[in-house]
Amino acid sequence: MVQITREEYNNALDIVEAYNRQFLNMLSIHSLKDLGSTHLKDWKDYDECSRRLKNALHYAFYSDNSFAVSIESLDVKILRKCPGVGNRTVKEFIEIRGY
Repeated sequence: MVQITREEYNNALDIVEAYNRQFLNMLSIHSLKDLGSTHLKDWKDYDECSRRLKNALHYAFYSDNSFAVSIESLDVKILRKCPGVGNRTVKEFIEIRGY
């Protein structure tokens, strides 16, 4: 079995992190152009949401730490940053939004 040093391991992690940042930047630039721009107040399915999901969406759009630009750009990673969001909230959002 070949062992690597801590320095080699840390260098490899730096490379992976740099790749992930580059990939996510490229992905967000390309995908956000193609997505719609439906704001929360204009989303027709908002009334179907539970109080729990409405609170999370409100936080994602309107808090000082707001993450969301549009319903289409809101993903699971962003939604999970909202307080109190668990698997049920994420599942509900995916079912209502449709993807």
